Amino acid sequence: MRECELARLYARRWNVELDLRNIKVTLGMDVLSCRTPQMITKELWVHVLAYNLIRLLMAQAASVAQFIRVRSASSTPSSCGRIGPRTDSCVLPHRAMLICSG
Repeated sequence: MRECELARLYARRWNVELDLRNIKVTLGMDVLSCRTPQMITKELWVHVLAYNLIRLLMAQAASVAQFIRVRSASSTPSSCGRIGPRTDSCVLPHRAMLICSG
């Protein structure tokens, strides 16, 4: 694996870690209240559902206000259209990634 590829992978992992931490803090998931593995799984799914519903509402509001830039349709996940109306046009732009020459 080349150094440049490793640096890109590390940057992607870093963004994922930051996103997960943000979700945990925003939704109060840093401490789970359930005691059984089955209920912890359910609690995690409820948090994921709540997060996705909130993000969908935010994206729809931004779309209505025309503050959103849309990536090309080819980069939009095919499952977006099933989530709710106009979600296929509510995709945020890519984050800036590490650029490495070599």
